[in-house]
Amino acid sequence: MLELINPQINRIERAPGDPEEHGTLGLMYEANQMWGPATQSFSNAADIDPANPIWTVHLYVSRKSLGETTGEWQRLEALVDRFAANPPFLYILGQERLANGEIGAAQQAFE
Repeated sequence: MLELINPQINRIERAPGDPEEHGTLGLMYEANQMWGPATQSFSNAADIDPANPIWTVHLYVSRKSLGETTGEWQRLEALVDRFAANPPFLYILGQERLANGEIGAAQQAFE
């Protein structure tokens, strides 16, 4: 796996301000269930490009998978207005609302 990750890390070192590079590394870690490094990579990508909901959603998923649930649900809900027109965000939101037993709120997200 290092033969795949090391070139990506090198790309980040050459372009540290590129959220796509950080996010790509996060996806590599996420695919291998390496939640700690995935969380850090997605956090970097979301900090650099806060307008991109993809990194925010992956950050939520990786933090949740890592077991960092304190405040994660509230953080996701706080982003509803910002990403109200983004289907991937709304899908994850709907899933989480459904898992929390909020049927009506989940339905709103799915519609």
